[in-house]
Amino acid sequence: MNSTKNLSDYKQAITERYAPARTVEESTHRLSTEEICAAINKINPGVDISASEVYDLMKSAGFRFVAVPGTIGLQFKWILIEK
Repeated sequence: MNSTKNLSDYKQAITERYAPARTVEESTHRLSTEEICAAINKINPGVDISASEVYDLMKSAGFRFVAVPGTIGLQFKWILIEK
């Protein structure tokens, strides 16, 4: 994660609403890195969060991504459980 940006508020907001899922089947939400970037940049365009920063943020919060089954082509999604 870029040390010049404080992304802790976004990490806290995500972890207050979602918990990491262990499997695709138990997940309630499947979000791409780009979807998470867009949501953060929409609420705060000045943060200009990158895909690599979202990746680091999600991994540091304990989330994992999977290649979602049943999709055309290869699509990676973060798997989450809404609390």
